Amino acid sequence: MSITPLFAFVLLGYLLLQWIGFFPAHLNYVPIAIAMPSGGIMRPTYGDWLIVAGLLALAFETFKATRVSDLSIIERVISTVVLVVYIIMWLTEPWASNSYFMILTLMSFLNVVGGFTVTYASAKASFSLSK
Repeated sequence: MSITPLFAFVLLGYLLLQWIGFFPAHLNYVPIAIAMPSGGIMRPTYGDWLIVAGLLALAFETFKATRVSDLSIIERVISTVVLVVYIIMWLTEPWASNSYFMILTLMSFLNVVGGFTVTYASAKASFSLSK
């Protein structure tokens, strides 16, 4: 696994879609309606799918944090830089001032805090086992 944080890819995807004019105008557009076994219809928006991408990134980042290596701390620092970029864009860019981007920023924050915590716990356990 690389040391590039997956939230950087989510951010780059959002930036690309914003650059071509798709986001934020189409965040609430429903691209597909899914018939549910209950008889109801689920209508996820593009913004909902963006949140799903963020949740998947958060899950994989948590898994990546369990690795103990020389590059673990570098990956955590890069994740912190990505979080700072999310926060700056959310606070300063009009196209990022929506709830979807805020939730992605919060996920990036949880990634940083959780990543440091899990990496520390994994390193501590690994160190204890090696004694």
